[in-house]
Amino acid sequence: MNSKVKRPFRPASIGAAIAGLLVLILSVTEYGESGKLGVSTAELSSLRQFDSYLLEPSGTTYSKDGDIAYRWQADRANRQYDGAVILFSPIYHGQKAEQQNWTAVARRGILSADGQRLDLEQDVLIKDFVHTAKIESPALTLDIANNRLHTSHPVQFSSPDALTTATGMHAAMDSERIEFLADVKGRYESP
Repeated sequence: MNSKVKRPFRPASIGAAIAGLLVLILSVTEYGESGKLGVSTAELSSLRQFDSYLLEPSGTTYSKDGDIAYRWQADRANRQYDGAVILFSPIYHGQKAEQQNWTAVARRGILSADGQRLDLEQDVLIKDFVHTAKIESPALTLDIANNRLHTSHPVQFSSPDALTTATGMHAAMDSERIEFLADVKGRYESP
């Protein structure tokens, strides 16, 4: 006795499977001008931009005398082929005499291949904890080796009794000296 049961042929289920496969293929490819299917150029360029990445990296760098020079952390770090590192949501902690004196935060940063220059961009905020001061700018460069900040962009410096706006700034964090470059406007209120 043969126990095979014939199932009716269902072209609708085969058609649905083929349509699903086609949708899956088209979601990862694009139909180019030449009429050929291929991986989108946007996906290829984003895949080739960086060599490797880290999630939630952090680090500590020490000075020659063994004290902590600075600490840093980020949500993600993409190491570029040229050695530079793109940091997402970086936080830089400046140290002096083993105390956290100031921090620099931004949405994005680019650390040079030698690790001595950090270009911060998109909502840069520097907080000085000793003087309860803040520096805000759309972009700012941190010279890590010399503990200096500079920008050619608009900048706002605020402290409990003063507010200064300018275009461009140089700051030496060790000597606590700030130089505003152009369009300087300020307001001071005595405490």
